[in-house]
Amino acid sequence: MLGPISLTCKWLREVCKPIMFKRCKVVGSKLDHFYHPTFIPRSLWPHVQCIVISGPFNRNDVVTYYDEYEGSTPGAMEYEAICFANALRTGELVREALSSMPLLQIVEICTLERIDPALIGVSWYILRAILSSPQLRRFVCFGRLCNPNDSLPEEATFTTTAPLEEIVYSHSSFDALPVIIPMERHFLELFLPHAASTLQNVVLPVGAAPLEAMSLCDWPALHRLVLRGERPVCSKPSRQPLVAVLGRMPKLRVLALLWAEPANSDPEPIWPPSFNAEYEWPELEDLTVMHPRPDDKLYAHLGPSLRELALRCWPRYYKHQRGYNYFMHQDGAEVHWASPLLLSSAMLRILRSSEASSLTHLELEYRADDSDQDLLDHIASAFPHLIVLRIHRYRKCDTSVVPVADIAHSLSSLRELRMLMLHLDFHDLPNVDAMNIEVWDPEIRSRNEEEVTTSWATLVAAADILARGLSPSVEHVCILWPPIDSVPKWRVFNIFRPSGEAGEGEDVRVWQRPYTYGDSLYDYECVPKLSL
Repeated sequence: MLGPISLTCKWLREVCKPIMFKRCKVVGSKLDHFYHPTFIPRSLWPHVQCIVISGPFNRNDVVTYYDEYEGSTPGAMEYEAICFANALRTGELVREALSSMPLLQIVEICTLERIDPALIGVSWYILRAILSSPQLRRFVCFGRLCNPNDSLPEEATFTTTAPLEEIVYSHSSFDALPVIIPMERHFLELFLPHAASTLQNVVLPVGAAPLEAMSLCDWPALHRLVLRGERPVCSKPSRQPLVAVLGRMPKLRVLALLWAEPANSDPEPIWPPSFNAEYEWPELEDLTVMHPRPDDKLYAHLGPSLRELALRCWPRYYKHQRGYNYFMHQDGAEVHWASPLLLSSAMLRILRSSEASSLTHLELEYRADDSDQDLLDHIASAFPHLIVLRIHRYRKCDTSVVPVADIAHSLSSLRELRMLMLHLDFHDLPNVDAMNIEVWDPEIRSRNEEEVTTSWATLVAAADILARGLSPSVEHVCILWPPIDSVPKWRVFNIFRPSGEAGEGEDVRVWQRPYTYGDSLYDYECVPKLSL
């Protein structure tokens, strides 16, 4: 909208510049061009607050045209020297430009496009120039930070570093590239200690996070830590447990350990029983842990500040069933992620060790055993302030019965609960293939339709039982159904009581848009957002 106005006269153009150019986009391949690197014009530098570098870089410093030759030919050596000089020149261009942008606070790099693996990553010299900018506060990278062929130069160091408050690095979990690129860990091991004193938000792939180096630093300002990806398996006996890192972060408010468990391995405790130390996180409000262990000492150190707790699997356990296995396959390989599922008794042991009585949001994933009812009763008595409760409960292996009425009765004392989200693993839950309406074979289509209709009736009956048995405070009951096109389907049942009063028994009504086979392929329901 401002473009035409800025062309009206010179005065208006100057007025519009701070708004039009506060966020500028740069094409990575043009910045990293072999002969003529281009960047934001110098006249705009005073107005730039955010730079987005989009698309892959050329990476001439790691891709040469002489790879086909054996040995070091004169041509290859000369070309390598030219590429090295070009990388230095580009880094110097970026350093000079960024240091001359007084308002710059954010740099984002996005290279998630499916490209030649040889072209991924950012040159060390560009990264150093970005992260040495004294006014930078936020650095974000979506895509690979480094190339598998990258290595740190011998002179690699940071003479100055940006006083970063936030670093976010995320790449696709389903990338065909190696989970760990050594250069990424080496680079972060070099940089993070310089920024530890100012960082407030850190999001990293767990495979790239230099945990040993991080355990040697104090993180006095860090409020949020997110580690995601496949958990690396390390046989090094002297490695410090994760709690040694977390113990240096006394101001943590949000901790999310979103990692997948490698196949044929056992989850590791965050705070092993044999590790003796004194740590506390008096401001921790939100904790998410994948594949928790009941012998983990972390849960005994959760205090009254905790408001949200999630103990679950990733990927979800049901994705190892019913045709979801393509999520865990890569290039036709065997499933390479496990999803160890706790029993009710083990989950109960974890919750009993915790003193987090002020929880408002709780999420659990487990398989029912003989302690199932005790677990539900404990939830209702130990966490009376729950507003949202989300449970993925899998049936006992030897039964097809889901005790819906008993579940409602156990949770009925939660007088502040407003939303209950359940995956109840009904025995007639349809396979994901049954949700595919683009089936032209009449016999298969008829069978799928009958399977889906029967399952839908089960969901409606369960929602009705839950609505009548739960506290009058409950407004929504959400039940998981198989996803369509990989999108999870929470069927939302809204609970109505006459005249807005707390009705019971026959007065309670549940409403959900009537379902017809195939009508929801492009109509994904959203879980309601509560006004808390």
